[in-house]
Amino acid sequence: MKKAEKIRVGLVDDHVLFREGLKDLLMNQPDFEVVAEGGDGKNALRMAQKNTLDVLIIDLCMPQMGGVSAIRLLREYHPNLKIIVVSMYEDEDHKAEAARAGSAGYHSKMDGAAAIIRTIRKVVKGRKIIESTQAEFNEADLDAFEAINILTLTEQKVLEELGQGLANKELAVHLAMSERTVKNHLNTIFKKMGVKTRVEAVRKGIEKKW
Repeated sequence: MKKAEKIRVGLVDDHVLFREGLKDLLMNQPDFEVVAEGGDGKNALRMAQKNTLDVLIIDLCMPQMGGVSAIRLLREYHPNLKIIVVSMYEDEDHKAEAARAGSAGYHSKMDGAAAIIRTIRKVVKGRKIIESTQAEFNEADLDAFEAINILTLTEQKVLEELGQGLANKELAVHLAMSERTVKNHLNTIFKKMGVKTRVEAVRKGIEKKW
């Protein structure tokens, strides 16, 4: 009897501790094999080029190239590759963004390994676990957002309010969210825009007419 082939998995996340923990959990499954791993979107593209992958698990917010941009390129050049996003974000904006890009599944990092494992097995069989309720970006949209640094609608709102010179506490009140959530969004915005300060983010947002 022919031995069943294992599901070949690639992991992409810039948090090494999380990536190594997930790798250990997946390798303990009899039907999984983690064959490649990396820390940013560019690594994801190289991994898909050099390895035969069935599933790629990827974060959204990473240096060099974010998850959304990487997913779009992976779907273009490796259409049979199944992609699952595992992110710290649980909001609908990020889920819709991942679905638009071509992800077959989406999980919060709080969901736990068992849920991710179930999703891997489902997407390999051709199921899509998330659906986008928003229209696809057209080329004009992609030019406007520069594709590689797409901000979600919520992140755009945070950036707009940031341009008013508001402190984090004031931003939280204006946007009806916690101050901690504001800080998380700002960190994501800075990474996606390739800046380090609020002033740089506002200046670049004005330059790009965001």
